[in-house]
Amino acid sequence: MRDETVDTGECPYCGLQVQWNKVIDAGVGNGYVFAFHCPAPKCRQPVAVIKPGGAAGRWYPPRRVKDVPGVPPAVMQAFREAVLSLDAGAPRAAACMLRRTVASACTDKGVPDEENGRWLALNARIERIRGDLIPATYGAALATKILGDAGAHEEAEDRLGPINDITVRAAETVVRQILANLYELPEQVKGLPGSSPNGLT
Repeated sequence: MRDETVDTGECPYCGLQVQWNKVIDAGVGNGYVFAFHCPAPKCRQPVAVIKPGGAAGRWYPPRRVKDVPGVPPAVMQAFREAVLSLDAGAPRAAACMLRRTVASACTDKGVPDEENGRWLALNARIERIRGDLIPATYGAALATKILGDAGAHEEAEDRLGPINDITVRAAETVVRQILANLYELPEQVKGLPGSSPNGLT
């Protein structure tokens, strides 16, 4: 047993960003189990993380997924399922749900998956919302599509490389930024004095 500070994170009980401490670690195979408590005085709840060798870690209890302001329910539910899948140790399922999050956002923005009786590929749909995205999140949306393909198809993963919780955790972060770009930021801009409906003054 040892006492030390380990990383920061959001407590799955109280939702506060906290600095984790009082860690107990035990070797499990080529990984570790960390047991600690939330240091917030009004919480103090126990949390455990299983970290297989080279992996980002599985949290118990799973993280709470906060709603992103302005995100419609169908899009938010896809993102929530992606996070829950990742925390349950299913990174390929999470990659598929991150892809679905992007696809659902395209649908919400008026770009369907079928047009004139023909299937519309997701990369083409993302291209149609490009004007709503900053360059970094446009690139992230395309990358999420490819990651989701690899999560669903073994041959695509063979080409892309292994899908694991580290790569998918990074994808989760960028998809959260896509949602912020498409929904949260426009909502915040609307609240600025002198802003017009399209976000310009």
